[in-house]
Amino acid sequence: MQIRRAGACLRQNQASNGMPADRVIINDHLKQNDMSQALTNSILYSFLGIAILVIAFVAIEFLTPRHNLRKEILEKQNIAVAVLAGFFMLSIAIIIASAIH
Repeated sequence: MQIRRAGACLRQNQASNGMPADRVIINDHLKQNDMSQALTNSILYSFLGIAILVIAFVAIEFLTPRHNLRKEILEKQNIAVAVLAGFFMLSIAIIIASAIH
């Protein structure tokens, strides 16, 4: 019986009446390691995307000194500015998701 390693799997070749039979044994440790790494990467990229979104919002606030979006939305209850800010954040979020992916 021969055992050889192929990526994240172990392959066994058995000769039965001259006919080889391949069986794949999945290494559970590598499977769990890949899952935890994927989860860690998802959390890391989520926080990175949120941070970039906040930075973009602060940059827009800084680039438009005559118009304070927070004051317009919270104090003056301007629905149009709120919708505009929402669509801005949504569009930046789509761009960030595309860039990270």
